[in-house]
Amino acid sequence: MKPQLIKVPNKSDVSFDVVNERVPYFYNPFHYHSKLELTYIIESSGTRFIGDNIDNFAPGELVLVGPNLPHCWKNDVKYFDTSSQLRAEAIVIHFDVNFLGESFLKTPEMVNISKLISNSERGILFSSEATKRALKKLLCLNSLSNSLRLIHFIEILELLSRDSDYKTLSSTSTNYSITDKNLSRINTTIDYISKNYTRELTVQHLSEITHLTPNAFCRYFKKHTRKTFKLYLNELRTANVCRLLRNTDLSISEIAYANGYNSMSHFIKTFKSLKNMRPNEYRKYIKETKVIALTKST
Repeated sequence: MKPQLIKVPNKSDVSFDVVNERVPYFYNPFHYHSKLELTYIIESSGTRFIGDNIDNFAPGELVLVGPNLPHCWKNDVKYFDTSSQLRAEAIVIHFDVNFLGESFLKTPEMVNISKLISNSERGILFSSEATKRALKKLLCLNSLSNSLRLIHFIEILELLSRDSDYKTLSSTSTNYSITDKNLSRINTTIDYISKNYTRELTVQHLSEITHLTPNAFCRYFKKHTRKTFKLYLNELRTANVCRLLRNTDLSISEIAYANGYNSMSHFIKTFKSLKNMRPNEYRKYIKETKVIALTKST
């Protein structure tokens, strides 16, 4: 999707910015900026978009997004209900590549952090173990003096740079220039799909919303998302299906119909094409993984 440029303001008295966001729901559109962004989700759930990657997010995840890599976190539909008491909360840190000067990351001691920053151009989801190790320092940053805050932040980056189990998110790094235009249409489209993917959605319907012919919409959508509308919709639905398979006891048929699938055979075929296993196999795998993790912790 065509991202929106957002200018993150520079603060003259600090080398990086730490914000604790507490809002009814995350509201930024699919966007990018020149800074790196480290985001820890404290509360809320939904769908995460990093470059061309689409997946669930939940409390406890820590993600590093590189400069000019499009991204956004879209909350589940229930967060937009006018009567909702749900909240979204995250710690968000913005910093420049050379936030400590151009030569700092070139020193031998900073080789791991330098590599981490370089790899962030495709987005990084850190392992739960690395996140736990960094969390205490992350949560106390805003309570420290500027000098101690800087020391703690470097320690956080060092801890994360040694995470051997992190996951790279986007298949490519994508850089956009500040001259990108025509952003409203694609963000409106993505917002609509994100809020209505559990219903039947067709190219004809989306083309009417975007005031394009069906063929023009398909070309436009693929150009800006690098995916066909069908693949994008299936990935979004599958991400939510996986969340429900992991976290609920709903039957597989209930989950399929709740996510806009009217045919079980089509649902199973689509799921297997994206996850390389059937839904029941995925649920069994997740349960076995949880048992192994629980056994190791006792």
